Amino acid sequence: MDGETTASRADMYGFLASLFLQEPDEQTLPKQLQALNLAEQYAPSSLTALVSSISQEYFDCFFVPMSSKYTPPLESVFTGASSQGRGPLVGPATQETAQLYETTGFNPSDLLAFAPLKEMAMPDHVGFELAFMTYLCLQEEKSAERCDRAAVKRWTEWQFHFLSEHLTCWLPKLAEALEKRQTRFYAAAASLSADWAAADLGELMTCSEGEV
Repeated sequence: MDGETTASRADMYGFLASLFLQEPDEQTLPKQLQALNLAEQYAPSSLTALVSSISQEYFDCFFVPMSSKYTPPLESVFTGASSQGRGPLVGPATQETAQLYETTGFNPSDLLAFAPLKEMAMPDHVGFELAFMTYLCLQEEKSAERCDRAAVKRWTEWQFHFLSEHLTCWLPKLAEALEKRQTRFYAAAASLSADWAAADLGELMTCSEGEV
């Protein structure tokens, strides 16, 4: 992919990651609502009231186990799920993503994120996984600027691997779970993330086939 496309992909993954890593505020929420096609649905509400409402949804969905909306946004919970219900909070996906981060030099603690998330240190959290894709895209872009074709290929392969073996395997399940719990904002965020990851994987596959 050309540099402009790679930079745009990095920006999109960064935006998606921010939906899950940070509480909404009055500066970011209007743009987020537009991107999620929710602006008209929330139009009658004041911005201050909206921020408060969606912030409460953020906590109910992701931090309050007793909430009826609680949905741990962790890959291990969805890929390790059995017929009896959710998978474990810590499972193979937790270890695999942690190893990938270490191998590629990605450090989630460097991200701008809600402090409790950093303290929890769950590498397979949806926000960290989306931010990892931002990191991989930026590394590809830097390698392209150096005309290092071998490095570009390596970073692209990491992207393909992570999308095909991780994100696209569980983002649709997260979106479905949030939709069932009637969490309008975060169901839309997960759905957009799932659609974007699937489309991006398709683009990577097309580019790869074109290079053969």
